[in-house]
Amino acid sequence: ANYSSTMAAFGLGRALTTLTRQIPVLGAGCAVRSIATPSTIPHFNTRAINRAKEQAALRGRPDPFKGLPLVWHASIKNTDTSVWKLNLVAKLIRGMTVEDAIKQAQFSPKKAAKYILRVLHTARSFASRDGAEDLSKLWVKESYCGKGHNTKGIRYHGRSRSGKTVHPKTHLYVKLQQGSPPSKRIQRLKRDEWQRLQREKLLAKPPRVRHSLETY
Repeated sequence: ANYSSTMAAFGLGRALTTLTRQIPVLGAGCAVRSIATPSTIPHFNTRAINRAKEQAALRGRPDPFKGLPLVWHASIKNTDTSVWKLNLVAKLIRGMTVEDAIKQAQFSPKKAAKYILRVLHTARSFASRDGAEDLSKLWVKESYCGKGHNTKGIRYHGRSRSGKTVHPKTHLYVKLQQGSPPSKRIQRLKRDEWQRLQREKLLAKPPRVRHSLETY
């Protein structure tokens, strides 16, 4: 009985997998859709936003993300460079149009520029696949990097000695948005406003310094 139920469950799982693979997936990096849920809109490609859209459709509510500009994501994992070196190029293209960002990455003498160029081409291909109106009107809304899975190694010294070394790995994330980029003045105002809010939050609730003699 256990063998029959296991084989039946295995056959049902294979059938569902086959039906799911036959459904075309829209959007870059969209999660695989379930058969009973409505179609995923290629507007956003994160699971949380897709889930919010599906729940709103099932409850008969309007789309909470209707009217927002189209956004496409692209990323590359575990690049052979450090966060510091990759961030020098990642923050350079932030707020630029795609054409200008590609030109900056092509003529940059830094090694990390090749990873930026690869991710930009990938994100632009996602936009072309999803039917973007004009590829020249895309701009880099977000470009940031984070620590990857660093690997350890051995550094060899003289006189039969050795030490430790770390080979850094870095993740890179890029988000393209359709439309015209904001001016440099608007970007500076948003940055200054965010810094002001962070300072006010720190002053309103300063961090409490605890020492070893304090009773918790």
